[in-house]
Amino acid sequence: MGQPKGHLRHLDGLRACLALYVVAHHCYLTIYPAGAVLSLRNPSQIFWYGRFAVGWFIALSGYCLMIPVVKDGSTEYRLPRGALDFFRRRARRILPTFYAALVLSLVLCWTVVGKMTGTHWDASLPVTRVAIVSNLLMLQDMIQPYRINHSFWSIAVEWRIYFLFPVMLWLWRRMGAVPATVLISSACFVLMIATHFAPSFDLLIRTYTCTFLFTLGVFSAAQAARVAKAPPSEWIRLLLLAVAVVLLALAFAIDSKRAPSILQREIIEDATFAISACLFLFLWTTPGRSVIRPILASRPFAFVGVFAYSIYLTHAPLVQLIWQLFIRNSSLHGFTALVVLQLIALPASTAAAFVFFLAFEKPFLSRKQRAAVVESTLPEPAVQTV
Repeated sequence: MGQPKGHLRHLDGLRACLALYVVAHHCYLTIYPAGAVLSLRNPSQIFWYGRFAVGWFIALSGYCLMIPVVKDGSTEYRLPRGALDFFRRRARRILPTFYAALVLSLVLCWTVVGKMTGTHWDASLPVTRVAIVSNLLMLQDMIQPYRINHSFWSIAVEWRIYFLFPVMLWLWRRMGAVPATVLISSACFVLMIATHFAPSFDLLIRTYTCTFLFTLGVFSAAQAARVAKAPPSEWIRLLLLAVAVVLLALAFAIDSKRAPSILQREIIEDATFAISACLFLFLWTTPGRSVIRPILASRPFAFVGVFAYSIYLTHAPLVQLIWQLFIRNSSLHGFTALVVLQLIALPASTAAAFVFFLAFEKPFLSRKQRAAVVESTLPEPAVQTV
């Protein structure tokens, strides 16, 4: 059985890695709410960079949504079945599963994880009527952010960006891919800078930064489709890989300093990370040798990737519950506590998310997405067509 048309297993594998890293990151913040100093004796700071995983999710979303638009090298930049059908399919894919996770989080907050404990989960409390309404209206990133479930903020941001996607494509048709990408990216940076001088702009700060990431993901997918029949030489690929690695290292270095400067954290850091992430997506999706792509496309990663959305939505209260049951009253602390929490929380969150996926996510998948679920359980073909 071949891959469903347009389905790239290694992108599912990437989703799995990102979702599991977010779980590990929130385990880290549960043990070290204020962060930890990186040292040879305490290497736990490698789990500090959760915002990069979320950023990669956003860039990957733009990349995947652009694939059917540029299918077969098309440069018309039109949604295959129009904007209304696009919104309908996005709503079916995102909203029912999100609202089920919202109900689950509320039940857990009202029963077993509703008290302040000094961990990162405290950001989700207390549950208020305003928080419930803001989540129902997908405004939780702007109104009492992090309440009920601190992971939910990015879902509201991505939902909002979906409404910008047809506008992006319209600009691409009118201006061309490069000028439109530069225009949108510049507008995002101007708005990010404005938050430094006009606090009222801060309300949508996450939308500005994530729109930039999404835009570069869209641009990368278009470039990958353009060169599909004439892929870059191995020397060019190696050069792009080197640039991606250097930029990613720079983004990690900037984020490690945890500087409060909007210029440094929200602009330089996000720009270097976004370009790096999209270069990796381009390299992993265009024909050519790759060490990482076969690993991401392997059966375990591809399988977990199909319910990565459920992992992301449901893991946060479960991490808190596991901490309360196994870590809080034990003699474990510091790095040892983190390792034990991750060893329990990662498989437990994955297993729970799979059950949640079967009940609340899989029923709303399209026929093509269901085919991808079946395909992910099969061994990866020896030669993968990308």
